Amino acid sequence: MSGAHALLSASASHRWLACTPSARLEAGMPEGASVYAEEGTAAHEYAELELSHRLGKVTRAAYSRRLKAVKAGAHWSAEMERHIGDYVAQVLELVAALGASGLKPYVDLERRVDFSRFVPEGYGTADVVVLAGGVLHVIDLKYGKGVPVAAEGNPQLMLYAVGAVEGYGILFDFADVEMTIMQPRLGATSGFSLSREELLAWASDYVAPRAGLAAAGEGEYAPSDGACRFCRARPVCRARADAALAAAREDFALPPALSVEEVAGLLPRLPGVEAWAKDVQEWALGQARDNGVAFAGYKLVEGRSVRRIPDAFAAETVLKDAGYPKRDYLKPTELKGVTDLERLLGKPRFAEMLGGLVVRPPGKPVLVPDSDRRPALGSAQGAAEDFKD
Repeated sequence: MSGAHALLSASASHRWLACTPSARLEAGMPEGASVYAEEGTAAHEYAELELSHRLGKVTRAAYSRRLKAVKAGAHWSAEMERHIGDYVAQVLELVAALGASGLKPYVDLERRVDFSRFVPEGYGTADVVVLAGGVLHVIDLKYGKGVPVAAEGNPQLMLYAVGAVEGYGILFDFADVEMTIMQPRLGATSGFSLSREELLAWASDYVAPRAGLAAAGEGEYAPSDGACRFCRARPVCRARADAALAAAREDFALPPALSVEEVAGLLPRLPGVEAWAKDVQEWALGQARDNGVAFAGYKLVEGRSVRRIPDAFAAETVLKDAGYPKRDYLKPTELKGVTDLERLLGKPRFAEMLGGLVVRPPGKPVLVPDSDRRPALGSAQGAAEDFKD
């Protein structure tokens, strides 16, 4: 993958289009692995396989072989089978409806699309492309289950559509582009359409100039909830810090006590300030724990640890043999926590009966002021190794 594509990806376009310098600011910062991204990749692979099978694009033997591999993956599940089945059915309904109207739809799956005429080295993958009756359909599968994603004005979907227009425009005659986002886990589908000319005008007049600024690291920083949410530079971005601090540092008129109206004005600003503060704290902890960075006045210490009894069966056996009824030590069918059992037995008897079964795993490192009474951990790198899951 080239640096320019990684810099200005379609999936991050909502960010670099709104805040053009952010692309260069976060370049080179590590991307954390996400189980959600891995799950999404697995879902897309499964969806493409099922659609290829149903549309006759793969042989039965190839389908069976690939399906076996997909089901052996870490993220495949009966839930995924059900939701992707709904998605596949919805796509096939569109194809069937077009066919029933006398058209002969052309269907392409997981098509690499190139929009580099407007975004330096810009390309992506369109999940489903359907051409029929003078309309180009571009469908994007979203496997997440967080919040519904609207298709209208969605820059990632629109860039995929631009790339599809660029690729298919030479071979097919179409005037309109229908763009759809399907979210089967939410039962949500959203779509909108533009003429071919309107879509290309958006790419030429809006995207291309801002992509040029983003590639050069130029333009104005524009911190916002939407742009900052997944930006890797959000903990150290000075523009975001200034915006958060400005929101907290309101110039209030006398008297010194805030009025109800002034507090009401502050309330909608607080979530953004809190999110910024949390990001800064997590970044500082990661730097101290993983990279040995020292922050004046702060130290790494072992965080709170919770005692537990890993061998619940052994503990239940001891309590049962001692004559305790199940209702005393189970809640409702699982062994109660150490504190509850200690309260039941009393500390001396608890230590005698179950003390040998109790373990206290090391607490995760936390960054605290030097005034904290807990001893500092030996070394940051050592802490990173000791507390790995």
